Amino acid sequence: MSLVGPRPCLIKTYIDMPEWARARIDVGPGITGLAQTSGNIALPWTERWKFDVRYVERLSATLDIYILLKTIFVVILGEDRFWRSTRSWS
Repeated sequence: MSLVGPRPCLIKTYIDMPEWARARIDVGPGITGLAQTSGNIALPWTERWKFDVRYVERLSATLDIYILLKTIFVVILGEDRFWRSTRSWS
């Protein structure tokens, strides 16, 4: 397991997921990932899988650094407070 990548899933979840979402296993699993820093448990499975597939398609060191930094803010501020504070950035 690496620091960044799609979270591993149960075999039953893998069997039940649509074919397009299975691209998420093309890279090793990670402790944190794009889905975890983009809403995590507040997202339905299909949305989490879309973030994971997007990560696989755009895999780069820059994206990993972005996700790691975003993870730090989410952990420190909490998901709800982080999302409220970033809305004012745009």
